[in-house]
Amino acid sequence: MTGGLGPVKKRITVWLLLAAVLLAAAGAFPGFLQASATAGAFYTEKELYDALYDAGIAELRDAVMCGFLSPVTLTEFYFDRIEKYNETWNCFVTLSKDKALASAREKEEELKNGSAAGALFGIPVVVKDNIDVKGLPTTNGYALKSKS
Repeated sequence: MTGGLGPVKKRITVWLLLAAVLLAAAGAFPGFLQASATAGAFYTEKELYDALYDAGIAELRDAVMCGFLSPVTLTEFYFDRIEKYNETWNCFVTLSKDKALASAREKEEELKNGSAAGALFGIPVVVKDNIDVKGLPTTNGYALKSKS
């Protein structure tokens, strides 16, 4: 999609693609979406979501910090992917969607009041279930068995 663009232009193109993804998610564009005048191309919704999926942490964080991408939208994007693929890949034993979305909403408030900071600010993370996390089960990869 970005061909021989340098790192700065590539990063800007990724931001524009991410912005277009958000607009598409809000129903702003039907069918084909014009993502970037600089890229001079039209992208399908699938291509835009693929760009979001393929973006690195640095690009995602920059997009969050610049307001192109909401931490809540990013968190919802990953939960959608988990819901779509977890039955096939069985990667997650415990999901804490409510806590993750609450944390993302807190990050949005920090962005609004200018207190956003940190290398992973606004980026959802997955913690392997052999690490103790307060309020969540530590199952070491095994689903909890019912005691009925």
